[in-house]
Amino acid sequence: AGTGGTTAHILPLLPAERTHYTFSDLSLAFMEPARARFADCSFIDYRRLDIERSPVPQGFAEESYDLIIAANVLHATQSLAETLAHV
Repeated sequence: AGTGGTTAHILPLLPAERTHYTFSDLSLAFMEPARARFADCSFIDYRRLDIERSPVPQGFAEESYDLIIAANVLHATQSLAETLAHV
């Protein structure tokens, strides 16, 4: 989720009582600024994710998300086909 630009636009549209949002990024450096920026949203989980590797060993359950938003990130991976398989 990087700096949270997309997240900032999406959060106001989500019903807090029915939402579980995972803010993920390869770098942990983005997590603390995001926690501060979105502190009023109690339904956000912050987790490191390397989408170039299988998410399951990283603690993400298969088929556990209804919607995945990956803005301006997937194209920057070594193998788009493998990355999409992980998504």
